[in-house]
Amino acid sequence: MEGRYNAARAISRWSSSGIGKRLNLLGYQFRPGRLIVKLFAGIEAEDQHIVPHDPHNSVQGRELGLRLQAETWLDISPSLFLSADAAYGTAFQEYCSLARLGLRVRPRLSLGLEGGALGNEEYDAGRAGGFVRLNLRDTEVTVSGGFTGNYLEDTPSGYVALGVYRTF
Repeated sequence: MEGRYNAARAISRWSSSGIGKRLNLLGYQFRPGRLIVKLFAGIEAEDQHIVPHDPHNSVQGRELGLRLQAETWLDISPSLFLSADAAYGTAFQEYCSLARLGLRVRPRLSLGLEGGALGNEEYDAGRAGGFVRLNLRDTEVTVSGGFTGNYLEDTPSGYVALGVYRTF
């Protein structure tokens, strides 16, 4: 097992719906063979303001909490990879997980399937779909989409996500 580096991560996310999130995480990455494991821990601050106000929704206001996060990557073969990520935060009891099975169709282009679960103290949902990943030197762009819903309780709806990751 080879230790790789200590990492610090700061993430801010704000949306037009009045939901804001700030994460300050410290972590460590190690590589036992073909597997890459990243473990993070830190503080999260979340600000949720729902308009109009919903008196029945407990996920409102500002919360500060602990955040634990793990990210893994395994090269199954030169053309096939598996990634699995999970996170839990005590602010609003939020959790998420995502697993992806991908195929490198070109040196810089991958396609694959994804599935995961997410939720907080108010709801639980799942999602399943596909993704396209493009690697451009030190930047990775991932577009994913599929169906999401409150498991079997509601009619599923669609989702689209864009991720841009840059190595510093």
